[in-house]
Amino acid sequence: MKSRPLNLILATFLFPLPILVIVPVILMYKFNMEIPGSDYWGFWVSKTFIPFGFSMAGYCVTLFYIEGEGTPAPWLPPTKLMVTGPYRYIRNPMTTGVLMVLAGEAMLVASPAMGAWLGFLFVTYSLYYIFIEEPKLEKRFGEDYVLYKNNVGRWIPRFPGWTAPWLPIEDEKIENASGTNVKNKDDAKNDAKNDAKNETKQN
Repeated sequence: MKSRPLNLILATFLFPLPILVIVPVILMYKFNMEIPGSDYWGFWVSKTFIPFGFSMAGYCVTLFYIEGEGTPAPWLPPTKLMVTGPYRYIRNPMTTGVLMVLAGEAMLVASPAMGAWLGFLFVTYSLYYIFIEEPKLEKRFGEDYVLYKNNVGRWIPRFPGWTAPWLPIEDEKIENASGTNVKNKDDAKNDAKNDAKNETKQN
């Protein structure tokens, strides 16, 4: 099934729905959880975590679908390496958004069980990325992904965001700092890419 809309819907039901709704609801019933009143600090912090996490995850899904020409589904991933938007700051912003929502839910109900579910998912995602997804991305995108991986963290965001040297550059000619030499777009892209590699090696 190659239809992107259908796969996007399927991925939504197979991943975020169980993680953020079904399992938390089961835990709430099993451990008789209740939502504390507004005098509890977690009540207010969760109101930041949950909408921000949903917004970031939703934005990443949109980037996957429009810019990456794919879906979050592992069987129909983006055809392009995602390095724009939130991906300039962190390699897994979609998953980070999902975990932020779950963290907000855990704080909302002040539940150690929900916190344990969050910790389990974090470890599971980390192992999946390290041993499965990242090796696949390195095979698919080669040195471009290696360069991206060396400059942008898996979980810890960097500021300012990283700009991939292969992204489009304006067609007009670019003067170097001395103003004596003029380079075309392709030369500028190659120079930027080499500079990024050298910087990575030095670090």
